[in-house]
Amino acid sequence: MDNKWRLRFIALAQHIATWSKQEVKVGAVVTNSHRQLKGVGYNGPAESFNDAELTAENSTFVTVHAEVNALQNSVGDGLILFVTSQPCLSCAAAIVASQRVVEVVMPTVGNSGRWSESQKQAIKHLEKKGIRVTYGG
Repeated sequence: MDNKWRLRFIALAQHIATWSKQEVKVGAVVTNSHRQLKGVGYNGPAESFNDAELTAENSTFVTVHAEVNALQNSVGDGLILFVTSQPCLSCAAAIVASQRVVEVVMPTVGNSGRWSESQKQAIKHLEKKGIRVTYGG
């Protein structure tokens, strides 16, 4: 897939991130190598929770990350996951466990804040398991 399409799918993931009602907004897009859209996701509450049930105390515990939502909403194998920020280690484990993703594309390299150590470990885990990690679209 050429860079033009990678940038388009990152832009789409950034738009999908705006759908999140969380403080930190993350979006994800799943495609195949033929540029066919296979799924999307953003970080938000699990389906069993509605907005009225979310509180500052339970939000962290009931939030499903964008990567996991996108994979749950996608079909097919040999998938490419475009995400607006580096995945955490838990998401990396879910990506590997799905056995459907061959590449993860993120707009930039960067680990900061409370997730930085988890993100560093996630990238190592993805690469160790043979999933290509690409930055910058």
